[in-house]
Amino acid sequence: MTRTISGIILVVALLGSFTQGCRQPNNPKRLMSIDSLVVVVDSLADRLDAIDTVPLLHMDSVFNTQRAELEAYFTDTLQRDTALVAGKYYRAMYKSLPRAIGNRRAFRKAVDESRKQLTDLQRDASKGIWKEEEELAFYERERLIVFDLYKSTEVIEKSAATSFREWEDGHQLVDSLLSMRRRLPKQ
Repeated sequence: MTRTISGIILVVALLGSFTQGCRQPNNPKRLMSIDSLVVVVDSLADRLDAIDTVPLLHMDSVFNTQRAELEAYFTDTLQRDTALVAGKYYRAMYKSLPRAIGNRRAFRKAVDESRKQLTDLQRDASKGIWKEEEELAFYERERLIVFDLYKSTEVIEKSAATSFREWEDGHQLVDSLLSMRRRLPKQ
């Protein structure tokens, strides 16, 4: 009799552990939403990877050699058109370029971390591991992180585009202005 009761308890315990491991997702729609966030994060990774950093690093190197001389040039009286082009070039190389280079690396790493978190959340949600409220809290946190990464990726893309545009528009002019300034007699 005790063997039968022990056997029943063992069967019940095993069945209980199997049903715990095979729980249904709390919210199948949320699972689809998590899948959508994974697609967005993968897209952000592709967009960040598409930014060609080699020319950006070249621009940064050139600007670093020009910067002090260009700042000194701004103390002179300049023609309006020249001042606008040189000023836009300086601002892009001083602000947008470092943002495009430096933030790209940091946010690419954050995108990878978000992808891992979403994959873990996806796995846990599909197994129904968390209580409904906990799962919702984790989902909302990841959704906000993805939204912030999306906005940051746009800023980085715009910063890179501004850097490329202002380089094309102003680099040769700034280079020739500085070259002419170097040939002038020092006062």
